[in-house]
Amino acid sequence: MKLAKSNNVFNQRKALCFVNMNAHYPVLKEVSHILQTECNTMISFYFYSSLFDLTKEISDAKTLLFDTIVNNDFDKNHVNLTSYKPIRQELNNNTLTSIFRKIKENKRKIKEMNGVINNIKPSFVLISDNTINYDISLFVKACKINSVDVFCVPFGLIVPNCILERLEKNSLKSSKSSIKSIVSNIFPKYILKKNGNTYLPKSLTSIAGLELIKAGSKRPWTWNAHNITGVFVDSVFSKEFCLNQGLPLDKIILTQPIEKSSYKNSLSREELTQKLSLDPNLPILLFNVPAPLLGLINLKGCDFNDPKSIIYAFLKLPTSIRGNANLIWTLHPRLKKEDYLFVESMGIKIIETSGAKLISACDVFIGNDSTLFKTALFMSKPIVNYQVFGLKTDIFKNEKGYYTAKNKHQYINLLEMLLRDISVYNNAAKEIDYKRFGNDKSYPEIHEYLNQL
Repeated sequence: MKLAKSNNVFNQRKALCFVNMNAHYPVLKEVSHILQTECNTMISFYFYSSLFDLTKEISDAKTLLFDTIVNNDFDKNHVNLTSYKPIRQELNNNTLTSIFRKIKENKRKIKEMNGVINNIKPSFVLISDNTINYDISLFVKACKINSVDVFCVPFGLIVPNCILERLEKNSLKSSKSSIKSIVSNIFPKYILKKNGNTYLPKSLTSIAGLELIKAGSKRPWTWNAHNITGVFVDSVFSKEFCLNQGLPLDKIILTQPIEKSSYKNSLSREELTQKLSLDPNLPILLFNVPAPLLGLINLKGCDFNDPKSIIYAFLKLPTSIRGNANLIWTLHPRLKKEDYLFVESMGIKIIETSGAKLISACDVFIGNDSTLFKTALFMSKPIVNYQVFGLKTDIFKNEKGYYTAKNKHQYINLLEMLLRDISVYNNAAKEIDYKRFGNDKSYPEIHEYLNQL
């Protein structure tokens, strides 16, 4: 996608950011803050807090003087507490009634979204998730009604790739032949057949509730579900990923790494060592424990029953590891440090700084299908992916410097291998083809592209 000519009245431009879960806020915040400070863009944040508690993010946005809009009208009676819970298929005699109810509900949501868009009158809209989850389909529909350009600033590539894995683990199969037949005949793009089973990404009611108001997606089984104005792509790896999932080439906007501003503000190794009183002679292992993903704990194939057991699996390590490395847990923004001080007795130091700003200072990055894996590879940091939820989401499995552990035994062995000899780590780091994970300076930054629309 080519850059348009510069607009002389850009100082009158307005941008609206749609935030519907906590993980989306940081990357939209980074881009918006630059647009606000360097390009005189008026920024509004629409916190669509139907599924998540966004109190902390709303407070932060107000501190940054964003024109914050909070959605308090959403009827939570129609929403699961977490999107990861199994979807229950409706009984046949209730399906038609349920569909009409869902259509009415969706129209009400779109009307509310229209009200926000009409109030702000944005020049363009930024989202960070282009899947069929979290009412993104409805918001994209509202933007199309108002002829507003929608751009996606991805917060990561991992989570959307779990759709089928979640279905398999939770047995979200359309077992009723009548439902299969209806969807196959009317909405065939939602049918996915694998290993002799037929899958639906959503219930028949949800699918019909979107399609019958023309808010359905073009590619429901992919990360790029909707045809929006453009998707910012910051690396060769991401471009290949998008093309393989069917995103048209003319929708891809090549830019410099999205997390570039985070790199500038990263803590140096010396700063981190001093801040946490680390041993400067030992390597630094940075842990990104997926404790907040409570809904995934119910998946079949997962060996854990509660968040605390997952934390222990990651952080309760033998002396062979604890005595030979600095162990740091970068706390997820949805967690409170005072609730997890018990890990300090296991030799773990907790830090509330964003993981993106710590990766450059560590030697090995450890997590579970983390959205920061691509960032770590761009910085030539070896990765240990401990898949505690049993999801087979190894989109990096062919990359050098990337290691996967399916169980605690493999996990410990991988950490011990990387710590046993410094040459093992050095060789792993050198083998990483970091240029695949970040475009160079010949490409514009996101705010530069938006500045020249």
